[in-house]
Amino acid sequence: MKLVTVGGIYCFLGKLLADEAMRIGSLGDIELEKGYYAYVGSAMKGLDARLDRHARLDKKVKWHIDHLTTKRSFIPMTAMYALTRLRRAEHSVAMGIEGQPIEGFGCTDCECTSHLFYLGEGLTEARKTVERALSSVGLDHDFLEWAKCVVLDLDGTLVDYGVARRAALLDMADRIGVNGSDFLEEYFSARNQLYGLLPADPRKYSKELVFELLSKGLNLHLDPTGLEEMYWMQIIEHLEAFPDAAPTMSWLRNEGFEVYVFSDGLKKNQEAKLESTGLAILTSRVSISEDLGVNKADPGAYDLFLQEWGLRGEDVVMVGDSLIEDVESAQRSGVRGILLARDGSTERGTGSPQIRNLEALRVLLRLPQRGQLAQP
Repeated sequence: MKLVTVGGIYCFLGKLLADEAMRIGSLGDIELEKGYYAYVGSAMKGLDARLDRHARLDKKVKWHIDHLTTKRSFIPMTAMYALTRLRRAEHSVAMGIEGQPIEGFGCTDCECTSHLFYLGEGLTEARKTVERALSSVGLDHDFLEWAKCVVLDLDGTLVDYGVARRAALLDMADRIGVNGSDFLEEYFSARNQLYGLLPADPRKYSKELVFELLSKGLNLHLDPTGLEEMYWMQIIEHLEAFPDAAPTMSWLRNEGFEVYVFSDGLKKNQEAKLESTGLAILTSRVSISEDLGVNKADPGAYDLFLQEWGLRGEDVVMVGDSLIEDVESAQRSGVRGILLARDGSTERGTGSPQIRNLEALRVLLRLPQRGQLAQP
């Protein structure tokens, strides 16, 4: 969607990678410390052109904000915008942001203290701060995200693992002569028990351990290793990609985004899922928690992911169906999270976009047009 003829207000969020000193007209010399900044503005005749201008590096310096956005150390990341004809809403949002105002910046024609705010060095809190300001004046907002790399979760995001798992377990129960409902109930009980014992350890995804606990729970003498092999054979037989997975991954690649998959689990199983569904060929790189030694919920998981591929958090967005693993954990490492809720449910105050299908990424994502990005 292009916002060429649509008017509204926006908060433009980016990160300054290093302390910067600059001279800005009548404001004189100012010093900005590294961290996240939000700029509040309006464009009553075309949000699209205004936001694209803020994201561009090469432009004539015209407004206060141009002095910041033409610095190579400033990385444009997010725009949260609301469609409205009420220009006054811009000032209400500016007065409602709970950040450190850069006095006099961008507000020479209004009574606001500032339209630029320093929001610290925490990504989640910076995004939530902007969301709170927009919500406080009753504005429903949408997002735009500028990024070079799109990282996709696997289970529940690209492939319908839940449906395949249920079908696999029912087939297994039938083969070994166990009531299907009892088998399902004991499986999830055993799995949850293992998750509780090994929350950040990739071994919690070992089905051999799950079936060992299940056998004890059902008081049966079953071979956990054989059950694990049977389970994964059945999973691959039943597993399907969501209909929007391959088309969206193809679109991302054609648009110039780098496409990664980052998944919890054991390597051989997760890679088999990608191969069997035909998604492996659409993926530039794959990271599995087993290789990293920690699950995505671990505070250091995304730091390890970025180090593995030589990526910078400011250039990356993570898309997945878990608020904890795919949004909150990612944003601790400076990677913006996008929450996928295929069931239509919403989570308030997450500081992240929430989408119902992967097709929504076509509206949400844009490549940065800034030439050679600065290195950290």
